[in-house]
This record gives sequence, structure tokens and C-alpha cells, in this order.
Amino acid sequence: MTNPLKIAILGAGGITSSHLPAYLEHPDRVKLVAVCDIDEPRAIALAQKAGIDAIYTDLDQMLKEADIEAIDNCTFHPQHAPLTIAAMEAGKHVIVEKPMAMSVKECKDMIEVSNKAGVTLMV
Repeated sequence: MTNPLKIAILGAGGITSSHLPAYLEHPDRVKLVAVCDIDEPRAIALAQKAGIDAIYTDLDQMLKEADIEAIDNCTFHPQHAPLTIAAMEAGKHVIVEKPMAMSVKECKDMIEVSNKAGVTLMV
């Protein structure tokens, strides 16, 4: 990992207002470089607020194109497991908002993918 860690916010809904201040207060440790949300106007609004230039509406495209090391998964609960797994399979570290997933099985699957991919998974 580099210093600062290059991170993307996945999901531009209400919970990001709790995450964003911490990122902005620690530019020596983390650099927000991309935002992704299926609702493009919401993604644009968050990007403007956070000073992020790279805006995506498709996670797969962001994982391929953006210069990121980690994802902050702030999506709605049923998407935590599948989107976190996709990011980890692409070699990205993931911070996932609580709840970790919708079932114990999904949680175990996420941990298994994290171990297999050699990336950090944090809740």
C-alpha cells in the first residue's frame, strides 16, 4: 500500500457523510481518488463535495480504470457482500459499512475471498 492510501467511495448515499470528514481530515494517510454510484447525479454531488475528479456509475469499470488500492463500500445492505467480493477479487482492500452482509454465509464468503486474494477486509 502507498502512503497516502488511494481509495474510492462506493455508494454516494447518506452514510458517506459520516465517512467523508475522516478522509478529508487525514490527507497524509488517505487520498480519495474516485466515487462510484449507480445514481450519477448523486455521485457527481459527492465528488464535488470531496474534490474527487473520477466519477463512475459502474463498479467493474472503476475497478479496471481507477488508480485505487481500496474501496469504502457504503452501498445498501444487500449489496455489501457481492460488491465487496468483486472489489477483493480485483485485488482491492475493502472497508465495508455495517452490517457486514445479510447472512453468516455471506460473511464467511467475504472472509474466504479476502484470505484468498490477500487483501484486507474491514467492517
